[in-house]
Amino acid sequence: MLGVLAILGLSLVLAPAALASTSFTWSGKANAPVPEWSEAANWTPETAPISGEAIGALSFPAFTPGEVPCTFTTPNDGCGYESANNVSGLTAESMSIDDGEDYSIVGEPITLDGGLSASPTVVTSKLTISELDLPVVLGATQTWSISGEGPEHLLENDLYVGGNVTGADTAALTIEQSNASGLILGNETEVGPVTIEGRNASGEHIENGIALLEGGELNASDRQPVDLRHIFFEGTGAVGPLTTEGSTLEVGTETEPAGGVEASSVTLDSASGTIFEVRGSGTTAQTAYSQLVSGGPAKLAGAIVVVVGKPSDNASCPVLSPGEKYTFVSASGALSGTFSNALEGGPEISIDFAQGCSHSSQTMRIEYNRSGGTETVTGTVEAAAKERQEAKEKQEAKERQETKERQETKERQEAKERQEAKERQEAKEKQEAKERQEANERQQTKETEARNTQEAAAAASKQHQEEEAAINHKHEEEAAAKKKQEEENAPTGSVLLNGSSITVQSSGEAIVKLACAGTARCSGKLTLTVKRATKKGEKAKTETIGTATFSIPPNETTSIKVTLSAAGKALLSVDHGRLGATLSILKSSPAPSQTHTDSVHLVQQKAHGTAKK
Repeated sequence: MLGVLAILGLSLVLAPAALASTSFTWSGKANAPVPEWSEAANWTPETAPISGEAIGALSFPAFTPGEVPCTFTTPNDGCGYESANNVSGLTAESMSIDDGEDYSIVGEPITLDGGLSASPTVVTSKLTISELDLPVVLGATQTWSISGEGPEHLLENDLYVGGNVTGADTAALTIEQSNASGLILGNETEVGPVTIEGRNASGEHIENGIALLEGGELNASDRQPVDLRHIFFEGTGAVGPLTTEGSTLEVGTETEPAGGVEASSVTLDSASGTIFEVRGSGTTAQTAYSQLVSGGPAKLAGAIVVVVGKPSDNASCPVLSPGEKYTFVSASGALSGTFSNALEGGPEISIDFAQGCSHSSQTMRIEYNRSGGTETVTGTVEAAAKERQEAKEKQEAKERQETKERQETKERQEAKERQEAKERQEAKEKQEAKERQEANERQQTKETEARNTQEAAAAASKQHQEEEAAINHKHEEEAAAKKKQEEENAPTGSVLLNGSSITVQSSGEAIVKLACAGTARCSGKLTLTVKRATKKGEKAKTETIGTATFSIPPNETTSIKVTLSAAGKALLSVDHGRLGATLSILKSSPAPSQTHTDSVHLVQQKAHGTAKK
């Protein structure tokens, strides 16, 4: 299954404004530390919008190589793809983004009357993240259209919506997705009714696209409807009344804790599927496994249910013990209907384990609990097998008790016989002891005479050994003093990492601060590595993303530049400018050679000189 997904291009069908206004196309050519909207040189034609202005279309295209001069005092990652709105009160007819590039759009809120589009102009097959981090206000009901590069390019182009999206309860928002597109919602969206639908109603849901709720809120406060149609929806967070039509709802996240979806109410249809994840040991909801919570009624209506066992953050697969129970659905209102593949009183369903898990086949009994203040859908691992095992253990316990009683009777009889034999043996042993005592007294007299002779010889030998030991001890003290003098005169030096946060410049150079403590110059080699999965489900492998040598004078701190590999830059970009890594420090001189590792964080430097969040 899919985890935190790279979202592939948004392309919006925009409703034209009643009065066409001046349109603006971003060029990013202004020679300034921060590429702001008020700079005319950042637009084509070279005219900047004005505060409070109603404008036409806003376009953020891909640039041809060399089109942007990249001479900013503090260069940004994408060379022109950072864009900061410092013009307040703008109302735009529409907005379009080429998310085949690493756009980062921040700043003042903007009102959209017609819609927003984002899609890659060409198939680039490169990893990119376009971030829309400024607040958006819907000025009217509108449609957003999202189009990707195709199923074979899933996870390559991401559009991340980080700014809040707001609007009146009458401002409905329809998001159309196609061609394996994607959308990450890491914000709060509070507008009118929201519909997320795939354009192709006959294909696989994921072929239309994936919508990922990354801990945000979707009409959770205003409780406006959220409809999913022919789409793959995944994540954790809070939503309004949730309805599915021919869609896949995967509850939970790829990381621990497992998380869940909390909706005002839930209505599924028979053409939809719901996926729940079990990620760790234990049965704590939204921690060890994902959960769908309804603040009102929950209608199942014959949808499909799938339970998946996924590895935890430490890459270990979950161990599901027979009898463990999980509450997958919790409803404060009435629970109606069943899952079509898990009818009441029907056979247990199979548990799907992720690739890489070597588990044998396991099943789960799905039960519907329709009484009490909270009505639930639970899953019990191998319930029938557990019940058979308990009956078997009860019968075995009974048989063990009967066997025990027979054994106790036998042991009492044997104990009596042993006591009688013991008394006879004691009388015999008493007589034999008397005879041994007399023989011992004769032997002791003989041994005393021999011992006196041996003690005289031992005293002479001991004196000789003590004299030799005194001579050897003196030689050892002289050798130890000589060795200590040699060690005190030897050069020393140790290398220390100054801080675990490492800034990465736009040129791809990571700045590592090292200190040399001691009496000699410290020399050696640095190696940066990360763990990454080459294919879905496979165990993460260690990959080197940069190396550098160092030579530091004694008792000084020096900044060492490590040039990241292409893979390292790509991974840093995918992780939103923050990447966990391991730094290996090999000190080759002064002797002895030493190696140690530190966990570090690579932080991408932003255009204004701070690390990228």
